[in-house]
Formats: sequence, structure tokens, C-alpha cells
Amino acid sequence: MVVIGSGFAGLWAALGAARRLDELAVPAGTVDVMVVSNKPFHDIRVRNYEADLSACRIPLGDVLGPAGVAHVTAEVTAIDADGRRVTTSTGASYSYDRLVLASGSHVVKPALPGLAEFGFDVDTYDGAVRLQQHLQGLAGGPLTSAAATVVVVGAGLTGIETACELPGRLHALFARGDGVTPAWYSSTTTPSSAPIWVYRRGR
Repeated sequence: MVVIGSGFAGLWAALGAARRLDELAVPAGTVDVMVVSNKPFHDIRVRNYEADLSACRIPLGDVLGPAGVAHVTAEVTAIDADGRRVTTSTGASYSYDRLVLASGSHVVKPALPGLAEFGFDVDTYDGAVRLQQHLQGLAGGPLTSAAATVVVVGAGLTGIETACELPGRLHALFARGDGVTPAWYSSTTTPSSAPIWVYRRGR
């Protein structure tokens, strides 16, 4: 069994298969379970909004190894469904009886002026680190209204969690952070519009 991807879906598919094999008392080596992903770690994506990211990235070996699941760090470049074989960026190929495609998703940013230059996201661990570094850089500079204002677009779970986390982060980063107050704004008056959360740090 080959699982493509090491996000939540891929990880649980592989671990679930390993657990089921154990429950059925299948002898070791009879069925192989392998995860193929382009990184050697699992990112806890839903926690990327947190200030402390130290627990948000877990080495895959620590999770898969004890369960007897193999891991290959490579990008899958081709799937031969007829031949039941996947090819990776290293040139290696692996045969399978069952294939789980769980390669995940990524944020698609709209072509809005300034978004690429000044926008941030917590879709990935690297994106969360970039936001963290930006906030720390602002804390080390002069206090301005622009530096003290953060806008979060979107009120899904990620948007709400990010917006609720930001006041504490600003308090910790700015020496005079006791003036942070939340306010909610909607981009339009329609009920279905995406709200904008603004946190402004007072002087």
C-alpha cells in the first residue's frame, strides 16, 4: 500500500492501515505500508496561527517508525494506474496494490494589488514563520499606526483563531501593548460577505 502525502489524511490513512493489520494479526512483512511525501515531517496545519510554532512540525519518523510504516522523502511525478506504480522525483518507482492519494491542498491567493508584497497567510508552517518574523521586525521598529494595525480577512475557523491569537502576540511583542482592542468590520453590508477583523494597538 502506497500513500501519497503526509498531511492529516495521508498520515491517518497509513497509521489506520497499520493498526488494522495489527488487529488482524497479519504477520510482519506480509503487507508493506509506505508514505511518499516531499518533506520529512508532518505539519500540524491547524495550529499554524499560534505564536509558538515549536510543536507544530513533527518528524515523520517519530510517528510512522513505531507503527512499522515506511517513509520516502520525494515528490511523486507520475502515477501509472494500469501498471500500479508511482514514480518519484528521485527517479525511483514503487509498485502498489492499493494507492491512497492524499497530496493535500494549498491556498490560492487572488490577484489583488499589494497582496503578494504585503499579505501573509498561515496555510503552511513556512508561511506562519514568515508572519512571525514580520511581526517581530515591526516590534523592533518605531511605533506607527500602520505597524500597530493587523487586518485578518475571512471569518472561517482559521481567520477567527488567527484574529483571537493576535492581541496576545501584539501584547508580547510591543512593550506598550496594553492598548490593543479588537473591532469587527464587514467589507460589505451583505450577510454573506467575508468580515475583516482589525486589531489596532493604541498609543
